[in-house]
Amino acid sequence: MALKRANFIVEPRNPLEWERFFESIGVEPDEDTVTAETIQDNAIAAVALQADAVTTSKIEDNAVELEKIAQLTANRIVGRTTTNGNAQELTPQEVQDLIFTQQGNIGNASTAHVLNGTFDDAEVEAALNALGTKINAILAALDTLGLTA
Repeated sequence: MALKRANFIVEPRNPLEWERFFESIGVEPDEDTVTAETIQDNAIAAVALQADAVTTSKIEDNAVELEKIAQLTANRIVGRTTTNGNAQELTPQEVQDLIFTQQGNIGNASTAHVLNGTFDDAEVEAALNALGTKINAILAALDTLGLTA
């Protein structure tokens, strides 16, 4: 704010004289002064920009809480049917397919291995290779779900 310079003959010497001096000074707002009118003008401009004020690119990763996510369709679970990417609404059938696919990868490993004198090296090697394949399938299924073993 710009202050008008007051002309006084004697400089104020005590608080009462200073108070009178400050009361006599005229105050004129300058161009940087905030007034009710500038606040209102800025508020109107802010409302006009509000729709574009926050864009997806301006939101930090993992900054949105679950309750701030868009409304979900009833009977849906948030997840993914493929690796990596944005969350999706999964239908009950997609959830069931995911569960049964993962169970199938894990549940069909044979545990009926009997070692006896009739196994030759090739048969033992084939059984171990099949077991390794099943273990790799389990690890891949866990990785798809974001889990590590």
